[in-house]
Amino acid sequence: MHLLNKYKTFQRANVVRERSHMRHLEKLQRQYSQIQNECSKLNRTISLQHQLLQGGGLAGLTTDRIGIFSWLRKTAAVQRKTQDLRLEMHLCEVRAVDCEKEIAAQHSLCKQLRSKHEKYALLISGEIKNQVIKNLNFEESEIEGRLSWKK
Repeated sequence: MHLLNKYKTFQRANVVRERSHMRHLEKLQRQYSQIQNECSKLNRTISLQHQLLQGGGLAGLTTDRIGIFSWLRKTAAVQRKTQDLRLEMHLCEVRAVDCEKEIAAQHSLCKQLRSKHEKYALLISGEIKNQVIKNLNFEESEIEGRLSWKK
């Protein structure tokens, strides 16, 4: 009986840990989804900046010196903004990779805890069977003892 209670206590503690890790895993997956959305948004913004650079050229236009300098300033500002966005995109991708690693580690931990849960369930069922067998043997020996006293 002592082992059975011990196994059940271990199993309950394991279930609590498993639920906690599952909640953490869900949190990481939501975080990863947000990071992916942010990366996608940055990628679209970079694409729009690139289109702005491609479409804003001076090809075929005659402009004065002030117009050229104005165009160069605007182009430099767009390029600087694009460069900042690419840096932000890189940082976002790094965060996504880190989050993927954490998710993989959390999956592994949850799998280990699930395996322990199954192990404890087997130990509990085995201990219950052992107790049933002990009880049957005890009853059988008592019956044999009563029969031997009657003779």
